Amino acid sequence: MTGQAPSPTSDPDPGISEALAHERAAVISNLRYDLSFTIPPARASAIAGRETIAFTLGNNSAPLTIDFAPNQQGRVRRVEIDGQEHLAAVEVP
Repeated sequence: MTGQAPSPTSDPDPGISEALAHERAAVISNLRYDLSFTIPPARASAIAGRETIAFTLGNNSAPLTIDFAPNQQGRVRRVEIDGQEHLAAVEVP
């Protein structure tokens, strides 16, 4: 990868830079998304969702940032990597 990888504890800037997109494209292949939503009858109720991101990581020598932009109600409840649950920022060994 080019450039210096950010510290695992630092938050990435909003949006995806072109450089970051190129770095990811160089190490990620077979990218697949599986999305599911539970939409309640009441319009004022929250919509629950689940996203599974599957890919082949060609090089794990540097941290890989997975980003999202939640709305004010959005939150991540669980992160799993290779079947192991993680509660915070993680580094893949």
